Amino acid sequence: MMWKRHSQRHLVFPEPRYYPYLSLLLTACMILGFLTSLAWGKGGIPARPSQQDQQKIAGLLDEALPLFDITPDGLPERFRSQVIVQIYEHAVLYRADMQAMLHRATPYLPMIEDILKQHDLPPYFAYLPLVESAFQADAIHPGSGARGLWQLMPATARGFGLQVTPHVDERVDPERATWAAARYLQHLHERFGPKAPLHVLAAYNHGDTNLARTMRRTRTDDIWKLYLERLLPYETRAYLIKMVALWSVVVHAPYFELALTFPEPIPTTTSTAVGQLWPFSLVQIAHPAPQLHSR
Repeated sequence: MMWKRHSQRHLVFPEPRYYPYLSLLLTACMILGFLTSLAWGKGGIPARPSQQDQQKIAGLLDEALPLFDITPDGLPERFRSQVIVQIYEHAVLYRADMQAMLHRATPYLPMIEDILKQHDLPPYFAYLPLVESAFQADAIHPGSGARGLWQLMPATARGFGLQVTPHVDERVDPERATWAAARYLQHLHERFGPKAPLHVLAAYNHGDTNLARTMRRTRTDDIWKLYLERLLPYETRAYLIKMVALWSVVVHAPYFELALTFPEPIPTTTSTAVGQLWPFSLVQIAHPAPQLHSR
């Protein structure tokens, strides 16, 4: 008899000789639960895009890339496939988190785009804080010391005009930090070329001196060679993937039924035109917003 009744408390316990089998059964259940969690994400949505979803997202990506000065034909397949997965994760699987970031972004976007325009920078750089801080003005990276919307390092912030002392840290001031970030991006833009957004992103993440040193050492300025041959740090390669994915999600926000609302802007000394922000000033999404197959 497998089960044995305890006479005093009227509880039923398995006999000791069956303990190994019960342990195996419990382990199998745990493994099954883990595999199920890998296959299904939040709310019963598949954790990975189906083949049909991948094809739809690939088409959206190809539409968006020219807006970032990136040629779709030159995109390595490895990079493309990882961007597609990240688009799916941000726009479908973790859609609520993406929407929360966009809501946090909207008070800052008029001010950011205006400052970028004054520095002759492309408007797509306005969404860099999506990756850097999720548009949290007081965000801090405890390991590196980067802080603020733009996650500026102390030395970089000081070099571009901000006070960073034990008593005053202007990196947490959104407008002052944006002026400094714009000056830094302008410097990177001039150093690596006006049509080289991925070089600018890599330099922003890895440091312009580090990127220039890598390009000299490897005798190439081909960003895809640097990416494919893993000449850039893993963090920087992942940064490029995530930024391109988030840019694409923003451009196609209506498709993914994400709201891009523009409430009253935060007080700023510069004039802003609310409602004339990228992406709608650069691209009009002509198609409706059908749901992906997996949603």
